[in-house]
Amino acid sequence: MENSAGTTDTPTLQRGDWKHPDVTDLRGPCPIINSLANHGYIPRDGRNVSADEIIEAFQEVLGLAPDSAIGLTKPPFTLHLDQDSDKKDAQDQQDPTNKQNQSWFHSFLSKLPGLPTMDSQLSLGLRDAGQVNEKGEPVLNLDQLSRHGAVEHDVSLIRNDFAQGDNTSIQPHLLEQLLKASSDGKTFTIADFAHFRNQRYRQQKTLNPELKFGLREAVLAFGEVALVMCVFGVSFAGGYDKAPYEYIKTLLKEERFPYQEGWKKRTIPVTLAELSANSTYLQAAAFIDSFRQD
Repeated sequence: MENSAGTTDTPTLQRGDWKHPDVTDLRGPCPIINSLANHGYIPRDGRNVSADEIIEAFQEVLGLAPDSAIGLTKPPFTLHLDQDSDKKDAQDQQDPTNKQNQSWFHSFLSKLPGLPTMDSQLSLGLRDAGQVNEKGEPVLNLDQLSRHGAVEHDVSLIRNDFAQGDNTSIQPHLLEQLLKASSDGKTFTIADFAHFRNQRYRQQKTLNPELKFGLREAVLAFGEVALVMCVFGVSFAGGYDKAPYEYIKTLLKEERFPYQEGWKKRTIPVTLAELSANSTYLQAAAFIDSFRQD
């Protein structure tokens, strides 16, 4: 639209409107978080994002229950630490909010299968010491989600491993492989995702000599798929074990929520218990799939 001066007006974006990120905007390897920014539910530039902004968006937009919204958000807002205990103590004294977030972290761990026996060395923290906003609230930039060995891990569905040089950008050939993993071309099932996750593991064992994918990484990986299925899946026989093909394609390819394709937020909030159950279901499906010969 041209104004009286002959220049083109840019429509003002409203919260919820989707826009492809500008070259100066920061993004990470998580399609859901990137989509929240692309829609303006959290800062579009991907800078100085607070935990409360993500928690609110998780509940308002994705339909997460408070326990899952908080449990998934708080751990990354702990400090990005090495294993030097003296340094940890010093950083905790410098930034007391870290211990508060760690308490949420350990509560979160206790609800995930396979992780309760792991100790406090398992850290998902991404934040630098002193990284707060003008209110003193801990904040993150979205590109910090690419920090290897915290939230980000090897054997992503559609991204390269850290050792391959770019663990943030979508890899078109991997996206194409994933989209072909739908067994009927109309939906993605738990079995489809389990099969593709096993396929990706076999690929990366060959491609990445520095591959690290143990229990910790597996639980995170299956938890990510469980979240996608719980949020974008369709209820079937009492469970959210299949998701429309177009929903998954839109989310992963465009990093856009599939409103236009018919998706709506669930009326029943997604709890940590449900996420844990779906993650266990995925792990069992992957184990069964590992015996396939194709």
